[in-house]
Amino acid sequence: MQDNRNYGGHLLRAAKSARGFMLLCSLNVIALLFVLASMANASKRDLQGHISKMVTSRPHACASCHEQALEYPVLYANRTVMYTHGGLPIHGNVLELGVYTGLNGLDMYEALSPELLVLVDPWVDTDDPRFKATNQEKVAQRFEGKRARIIKGTEDDVLRHYGPSFFSCVYIDTSHTYDDTMSQLIKLEDRVKDDGFICGHDFGHPVKRNYGVVGAVVEFMVSRKWLLTHVTVDGPYRSFCMTRKRIKNVIGVDV
Repeated sequence: MQDNRNYGGHLLRAAKSARGFMLLCSLNVIALLFVLASMANASKRDLQGHISKMVTSRPHACASCHEQALEYPVLYANRTVMYTHGGLPIHGNVLELGVYTGLNGLDMYEALSPELLVLVDPWVDTDDPRFKATNQEKVAQRFEGKRARIIKGTEDDVLRHYGPSFFSCVYIDTSHTYDDTMSQLIKLEDRVKDDGFICGHDFGHPVKRNYGVVGAVVEFMVSRKWLLTHVTVDGPYRSFCMTRKRIKNVIGVDV
C-alpha cells in the first residue's frame, strides 16, 4: 500500500510538473511570437522609411509612391525562404537576369522546380575580381544535366529568344542602377505571364553605391499598376517580388 501511495504521489507531482512545464512553454511561445511580431513591425517601419527616402529623393518623384508600395507586402527572412514559402509559381518557366556564379539560380531551381530555368549574364571580365568571364564555367558545371538554358548576353537576348507571357517568374540582379533597372523592368514586363512575378535583388542597397533599384521598382510598380507582394529583411541586400494588381495576390487580398 505504501508503495502505491508513493507511486501515486510521484504521478501527482509529475503531473503538476508537466502542467507547469507546459505553462512555461506556452508563455515562452507567446513571448517569442510577440518578439517576432515586434521585429516584423520594426522591419516594415524601417523598410517604409528607407523606401520613402529613396523614392522622394529622386527628381519629380511621386510623393505617395512609397505609401502605395507598402500596402500589402509579406516580409521574409531571406530570398531562399521567399522561394520556398512565398507562394511563387512552381513548374513554370523562370528567368534569372544577372547570374554571377549561379548559387541563387540553384536555390530557385530547387525551390520552384521550373520546367525551364533560363540563366542570362554577360560574363565579362571587370575591375571587380568577383565578376569575371570564367564564372560562366561555374554556372555550366552547377547546372549540368538540369532543365536550364545558359545564355551569355543581356535582356535583349531574352527578348529575341522568348515571346510574350513565357515566364512565370523573373529575377533581376544586374547593375542595380536606376536606368538599367527601369529599362529591364519595362522590356521584360510583357514576357511575364498575367499571374506571374517580377522579383529582384538589392531592394535597398546603400545610396552611396549609386544603386537605384528601389526608385525604379516603386515608380514602375505604381505607374504600371503592379503590386509589391514580397520583401526580404536581410539587411540592405533585400529581395522583392511584385505581381500585377488586377489579380488576387498571394496573401489573399483582392485588388
